Amino acid sequence: GASSPFAPSARVAREVLLRRRSAVAFDPSGRLPVDAFLGMLHRLQPGSPPWDVVDWPAQVHLALFVHRVDGLSPGVYALVRDADALLVNLRPSAIRKLGLDYASLAAVNPKIVCVALTGYGLDGPEAEWPTFDYLVQAGVGLAAMTGEPDGPPMLPGYSAVDNSSAVFGALGLLAKVHEATRVGVGGQVDVALFDTMLSQLNYKAAAYLNGGVVP
Repeated sequence: GASSPFAPSARVAREVLLRRRSAVAFDPSGRLPVDAFLGMLHRLQPGSPPWDVVDWPAQVHLALFVHRVDGLSPGVYALVRDADALLVNLRPSAIRKLGLDYASLAAVNPKIVCVALTGYGLDGPEAEWPTFDYLVQAGVGLAAMTGEPDGPPMLPGYSAVDNSSAVFGALGLLAKVHEATRVGVGGQVDVALFDTMLSQLNYKAAAYLNGGVVP
């Protein structure tokens, strides 16, 4: 509203572009408040590609400038202040640089739950390694266990790592939000794609360690 310290300017309003799949709000000054953001959101019907019909039916899409030279945009703080959770899919160094972890946001909202989906976890020697679904499938041995016994490694026919990690992330988010409603304090949830898939090979590991059965 007009009383907000981050009242939007006419210039910012003109820069809200309605595109085929998303409503994009540009705010280089960081002066846009949460109520102005909400007023700019549009529920859009998905177009092609066809998987959007499954993944993004009537979803709200919003893009904003997250970071400024002097820290996070005030618009981000305005959103975080009333949020239950924040899920980020970036390298650990980028998450911390942008201040999108719980350690950075707890002062703004101590009840917020911050979920980090990364390749190899927030900490550790491989934390900064870039990765994606198929690399993790190969790394944990899933590709080697798929296909003909005498043939080359083969990838499953779907994004097993992405889908499974998303479920793990959702479970961690919900569990932590439930805890935050009871104790009044949120926290950090750390979900690694590699760990997610490795945990799903538990029976293969048990067969090898207990009986020497090679997967």
